[in-house]
Amino acid sequence: MFSIIFIVNGGNRRRIQNGNEDLILLVVAFTIGYIQNNTGPQEYEYKNEIVMVNKNYQCPTYCAVNHNHRVYFDSETNGMVIKKDDLGKKIKKNKRKNKR
Repeated sequence: MFSIIFIVNGGNRRRIQNGNEDLILLVVAFTIGYIQNNTGPQEYEYKNEIVMVNKNYQCPTYCAVNHNHRVYFDSETNGMVIKKDDLGKKIKKNKRKNKR
């Protein structure tokens, strides 16, 4: 499946491959990115705010920092808890547009 060609230049060998390894590397990189985007913390609308639903970490209930709070549906660490039914639409990030 993989073809390897050796080129001899003045006694130095250089290995050239047909690009299958590069293609496999690209597929693996895109797959990892896709999985991270779909399984990582997700942004949602919640009571006119944007919150990040994150199972691994939640902001403490006394958090007064002006940022998108990290919340979850139940918490063993006394973090911010919300009702799943009150969650609004999922926030989709805008894709880049080429400006020409």
